Amino acid sequence: MKLEILHIYGYGSIEKMDLSLKDITVLYGENEAGKSTIRSFIKSILFGFPIRGQYRYEPKSGAAYGGAITMMTEEYGRIRVERIPKQSVGEVIVYFSDGMQGGEEVLQQLLKGIDIGLFESVFSFDMHGLQNIRQVSRTDLGNYLFSAGAVGTDILLRMEKELSSEIEALFKPNGRKPIINAGLQELAKLGESVKKWRTKLGLYEEWQRKKRECEEQMAALRIEQEQIRLHIQDCETMQTLQPLLLQRQKDEDFLHTFSAVSFPVNGIARYEALMAEWKPIRARMAALEQKIQDETRILNELRVSADLLKQEALVDECRLSHMSYESEKQELELMNRSIAQMKKDLLTLQESTGVLRDVQEIDTSLAAKEAMRQLVQTAQRLSEQKHQLDERFTEVKAQLEEQEERVQHIKGKRKGHAHKSTSHANIKVLAVGLVISIFLFAAGLLIGVTGLSIFSLVFFAGTVVFWMMNRAPRNDVVKQLEEVELFKLQQAEKLYERILQQYEEWEQTSYELEKETERIRNKYALPHSLPHSQLLSAFEKLEKMKQLQREIMLKTQQYEDIMKRTKQFEQKVLVLKQSFHVASGSISGMLHSIYALVQAEKEKQVKKQRVIEELAEKQAEYEELQHAHAAYVKERDELWQAAAASSEESFYQRGKEYEEVQSMKRQLSFMNTQINILQERLHLVDITKRTIWINNYEELYETYTKELQRMQQTERQLQEQIAKYQVEITGLEDGGAYPELLHEWEVRKENLREQMKKWAAYSVAKTMLEKTKARYHDEQLPRTLESAEQYFIHLTNGRYQRVFAPTDESGFIVERKDGIRFAAHELSQATAEQLYLSLRLALADTLDRKLPLVIDDSFVHFDRERTERAVSLLHHIAQKRQVIFFTCHAHLLSFFDNAETIQLKGAEFV
Repeated sequence: MKLEILHIYGYGSIEKMDLSLKDITVLYGENEAGKSTIRSFIKSILFGFPIRGQYRYEPKSGAAYGGAITMMTEEYGRIRVERIPKQSVGEVIVYFSDGMQGGEEVLQQLLKGIDIGLFESVFSFDMHGLQNIRQVSRTDLGNYLFSAGAVGTDILLRMEKELSSEIEALFKPNGRKPIINAGLQELAKLGESVKKWRTKLGLYEEWQRKKRECEEQMAALRIEQEQIRLHIQDCETMQTLQPLLLQRQKDEDFLHTFSAVSFPVNGIARYEALMAEWKPIRARMAALEQKIQDETRILNELRVSADLLKQEALVDECRLSHMSYESEKQELELMNRSIAQMKKDLLTLQESTGVLRDVQEIDTSLAAKEAMRQLVQTAQRLSEQKHQLDERFTEVKAQLEEQEERVQHIKGKRKGHAHKSTSHANIKVLAVGLVISIFLFAAGLLIGVTGLSIFSLVFFAGTVVFWMMNRAPRNDVVKQLEEVELFKLQQAEKLYERILQQYEEWEQTSYELEKETERIRNKYALPHSLPHSQLLSAFEKLEKMKQLQREIMLKTQQYEDIMKRTKQFEQKVLVLKQSFHVASGSISGMLHSIYALVQAEKEKQVKKQRVIEELAEKQAEYEELQHAHAAYVKERDELWQAAAASSEESFYQRGKEYEEVQSMKRQLSFMNTQINILQERLHLVDITKRTIWINNYEELYETYTKELQRMQQTERQLQEQIAKYQVEITGLEDGGAYPELLHEWEVRKENLREQMKKWAAYSVAKTMLEKTKARYHDEQLPRTLESAEQYFIHLTNGRYQRVFAPTDESGFIVERKDGIRFAAHELSQATAEQLYLSLRLALADTLDRKLPLVIDDSFVHFDRERTERAVSLLHHIAQKRQVIFFTCHAHLLSFFDNAETIQLKGAEFV
């Protein structure tokens, strides 16, 4: 089978792409270029889409899911296999060159039963698959070759397990629930019922007797057959068991020779552990002796002054107070500056307020300050009121003078111009009324107030009525105007008089305010010339002066207290200076020297105490080590005595002999386990009686087999006679309970017979399958290893010459050309992967399938030489089998021709 063209409709990120493949094709692309997608596409078309729960590579853009592969086959020539997603795994349509179509059965015929598991195990692999060679055993490889080589899958292995289950479900020697066991029990009950009926019947007794005789003969024959089968099984078992029994006797004779060997349990390990524990103890004792001598000498050299240590408390007190002393010295300087500044600020405030006496007795409470604030506010309010009265007085006076002139003017010209003025006034009134009405009406419409528009119309009507009513003679109009102006003049005179009265009230309030202000000035000793606007500012300055005087007194008291403490501290330091005989200098320098002397004495005292404690500890430890040393000597002597040894060399010799005996006992124990397991399979042979053993169980096996075949032929003849007798008996029977009972009995016997045949068939099938598997294992495995060996020699350029099959205890073994052998786990990663690649290719050759090899970056751990050998091998294989190689490593492209390479770029290719 050769894949020629991949037609990808839609699969993962790839849509509408056709890829032409050759005998060997390299698909190169970086990560996410589509290599894994194409590899999965090939498997999906051949074996079905991934099921639900797995990644199905369904296109995201909504393109048609699936595709097809054009391939060349030996059976049908060129065909096109298409798979579309009508089912979970997809529906297959095979298009032949003659226009015919086929389905899944055609594809399965081409694949010859190979499923996706076998395909991925042998024909499709990647770099991760080349790392499992260290875990393959001989049994795994043999079973795999048999199952895969026989039918292409592991169905035979599953069949073997199913046969064992079916056999146990049909019959067990001591069982009750299996079908044959239960049938035998039911048949026995029916037989008892039949016997009762036979005592009542005598017409067909002879036929029944003859039939019974045949059945008894057949039963006896079956018992003999069962015995023969047991003999056959015993022969098979004894072929394996007899060599083990002989070896056991040989081992027991060896143990009898060394039965007198005596050695303590785990003697070597205990002795070595004892010596390992004892060695550091001896070394520690020697080191402790030297340290005890050194520390005794140091202790004698140390001298500590007790008089200086008595002054430690006072030194610590002075050291702790020194920082406070320095801080207080700085604080004194700052306080001195602060007091001077506050006195300067106080003098400035005294000069600005003119108050030179002590202000501590002055009332500066919140109530006094509030009274001062209200006084200032009252003065401001009177000032504003005076300004308003002046403006109002000027305005009213001007209005009064203007009104007086208007009245005089009207009186002077009333007679000469009365008629003319009246006419003109009426017309003006009418014009003004019209303008006001129009304005109100327009405003009502604009702002949407209907009442205002109606009012404008009413106002206009009233104006017209007023004009009509005032169309009187000219003298009446002038007179009325004169009266109006006179009324206005009276109102202006009244307003003028009211303003004059307000002036008088303001002067009275101002006088009382001035008296209160003078009292405040006298109370706080303020200058009489100080205006109202500055009273509150002066009060606040008095508050500051009062606060400054209090702060000056407080700071002065604090200054004196701190000065007293510093003097006391300096006196203590002078006392210590005389006691410790240090040179004069700064307080800090003297304290430093005194503290250094105290610390030196303390260190000597601590060191002396530490040396005393360490010396006591080492002496105690040395005593303990002496006891332990004696115990180790005793324990060593006990081990030597238990082994009957007088030296370490003789002790080890005794241990070696003892280990050989124990090893032989363990081997004998394992052999006894095998013998017991095989002994349980024996039915008729008693291995305790060696006199009944024979030398050649294979010949006995053949004899029993021929005897079993003869008995089976006799059984068939008896069955034919029983059938003939049954025909005669049936002719004598008529309806009733007895025929029904006989019928049921025969049916049960026949069913039981069928189940026994079925059991026999299963047993024979299982035996044949086991023998076939063993024969296939012996034939196919060497052939596979021979092919793998040739590939491995080529890949390693002759460096390795042999490949040995894995055993149940170890994996693959390879032999280098210099004769040295290595296990698979001892090889380098690249060499182990070469071995695995050789086995993969040999398995493919052994299965003799024409499926292509699909390889995904399996050479990434190879150097250039290994890569060249691997690529040359692929070109050789490509002559008889198609090879499809995926890679993301650009340096591998140099090993292939450009015509063999396809570069992938996402959903495109070059």
